Amino acid sequence: MKKTFILSALVMCMSSAAYAGLDASKISVGGGVGYSIPTGNFHDTNKGSPSLAVSGEYKIAKRYALGLEMAYNYDYSIKDSQKTGSITDGKSKIWELAPFVRAMKDFTLRGKNAMAYCLVGMGVYNLKSETDRSGDVSADSQSKFGWNAGAGLMVEVAPQWSVGLDLRYHNVNTDTYNTSFITPTARASYRFK
Repeated sequence: MKKTFILSALVMCMSSAAYAGLDASKISVGGGVGYSIPTGNFHDTNKGSPSLAVSGEYKIAKRYALGLEMAYNYDYSIKDSQKTGSITDGKSKIWELAPFVRAMKDFTLRGKNAMAYCLVGMGVYNLKSETDRSGDVSADSQSKFGWNAGAGLMVEVAPQWSVGLDLRYHNVNTDTYNTSFITPTARASYRFK
């Protein structure tokens, strides 16, 4: 319920920004579906996870935008090699809420408007883990600071609508080790008039 409230609040804030004196034509909202691939120590113990994301941004200059993204990686299962002794199963989830800065370059790609971009963001990541030790389930939750950086390409497919791909690296300073992952994502975006 709390997650639905946060998502609804984000969408309402972005859609009501025009009433706050912002230029609506500089506002875009979007979403994405991807797959999060653990790296480093996180890769040693966990399999990848599907990923969902929603975002909104405001173009502050011709080539720069500020935005906010909320993402949810909801199914990091532990690897079979980690199911030893009393550990029989385990699962982790990661929520991300991160403001970002995007630098972009507009160009034409096969007669369509396109945009290449890079971005960097910093924010809060909430990691929840459950471990099953022969029927005794233990849970852990921690919210930590993290950062992400990436690049992507968007192509306009209809007036105000764009689709594209991006790739991001995330790094979170957790209690046990650095949690890092790469997320390739298919994205769709709507730009207001």
